[in-house]
Amino acid sequence: MQSFLNIIDISSGRQIRAAELGYFAERPSFCDGGIKFFHNCEAYQLSLDTGEIIKLNETNSSPQHNSSSNVRLEFLSEPIDGIAYVALVLKQIDGSSRILGRFMGSESSLGENPVSSDGNKVVFFGYPM
Repeated sequence: MQSFLNIIDISSGRQIRAAELGYFAERPSFCDGGIKFFHNCEAYQLSLDTGEIIKLNETNSSPQHNSSSNVRLEFLSEPIDGIAYVALVLKQIDGSSRILGRFMGSESSLGENPVSSDGNKVVFFGYPM
């Protein structure tokens, strides 16, 4: 299964496809000038400067999402093989919610730190059906 790594600019709503991977990848998070993600329980990092993917000396088999993050997934359909139509929802400072995008995703579409350190971007994985 392919994985589409996407980044959304929160202020403009502009979405960029940062990478198309020929395998199932999950839990993307912003980290140190790149995006960390997992494939087969092994950690990798995509450099935002060069596009290079390197394997990290880290493993993690349990999906985790930072519950303190101001973004979440809302499932709009029943999952089929773990993939469903989802909405990426931003909880705003005033308590209201804003939909940033809709796509085919899973519980693993968001990682521990899906929001950039400056709070301007969100990273997620989408999957074709």
